[in-house]
Amino acid sequence: MHSQTYYHGSVFNKSESKRRKKSALLSFLSLVTVFVCLGFTNVKNGVYTRVTKEVFDQEYYNLDSYQKNVTKKLSTKEYPVGEGTVIAILISKDDLDQVKVALQSLTFLQGDTNPKHPAPVLIFNEGNLTDATKEEISLCTDRPIGFPVVDFSSPVEYSNSDHEEHEKSWDYKFMRFWVTSIWKQPVIQRFDSVMRIDSDSCFKEVNDFLPNFSNDYLYYHSPFVGLTKNSNIEGLFDFVKSWMKHNKDSKNPENELLFHYAEASWKSKKTLPAFLTTFELSRISFMQQRDVVGFQNAVTEKEPHPMLKYLWEDSVLRFLTLSVFASSDRLSTEPIKGYVHKDRQGCTRVEVEKALLAHNLFDNDEASEK
Repeated sequence: MHSQTYYHGSVFNKSESKRRKKSALLSFLSLVTVFVCLGFTNVKNGVYTRVTKEVFDQEYYNLDSYQKNVTKKLSTKEYPVGEGTVIAILISKDDLDQVKVALQSLTFLQGDTNPKHPAPVLIFNEGNLTDATKEEISLCTDRPIGFPVVDFSSPVEYSNSDHEEHEKSWDYKFMRFWVTSIWKQPVIQRFDSVMRIDSDSCFKEVNDFLPNFSNDYLYYHSPFVGLTKNSNIEGLFDFVKSWMKHNKDSKNPENELLFHYAEASWKSKKTLPAFLTTFELSRISFMQQRDVVGFQNAVTEKEPHPMLKYLWEDSVLRFLTLSVFASSDRLSTEPIKGYVHKDRQGCTRVEVEKALLAHNLFDNDEASEK
């Protein structure tokens, strides 16, 4: 005679009861696994990032070709998580006219993996843009465009009055954002890379690989612009050497050529080399490595807050960061074809529209010949 278990008047074989219990347990464990993966810490290639619902919450204009002013979320089918580049711009309330020109010029970027679903644009702002302003800005590009709000409040209290004064300045907010804050923004966590341009930048020629890297092995791309003439580098090189000595597992820089060049420049001329950080293409996983994050936090987030105290140039700091953490084969310092910075270099609305007109006429001529 078979053993039987009675439950609410029904009769079940004991083996069936065990099977159902096991199935229920497995379902529970699966839910726990999903919760852990999506709600806590994601570990990928040694990089620790916070993955939350916020990562997918950003709304974008231009996703509906018939109603561009309607905002929607990016589809994971068309924009797979962990892939692709996002174009990032940080603006103040005084940058609205400039950023429209910058967005208009993105037509020249023709390296999108899937031109039907081009790299999105994120306009980081302080929350002072009206819906009408956002819609007006979004009309300047066909790319999906979102407007995430940045919280510039400081996580610490400063004992130095100079710190408090500097913290209120736009220059410090701007530099701190690109050194540390950008890599903590939930909205960028779904992408592989960030292409930064400033609001007063533009493109005037076709670039065949941007907004993506020209080489999959690269961590960073920005042109080398020479030695800085800015005086805001006091104590910077000594700080880097001290941090390496006390915090880096390997006390040697990953890129000895760049590091020793910086060291020689500082010793002989009291100046330091810099990258053109008005344009940067950065691999997110590199910028979120624990040692890179630790170094950058020491610069902006921890006592004695040296970047805040001395207003260190982010262009010089980025050069030193890459010399410490990235080998030569991971860097590209090639000039950016078509890239222009500031009005005096030809980055006005008139100049950009003239370049776009010439580009369109050339395309039409080629099409007619075919």
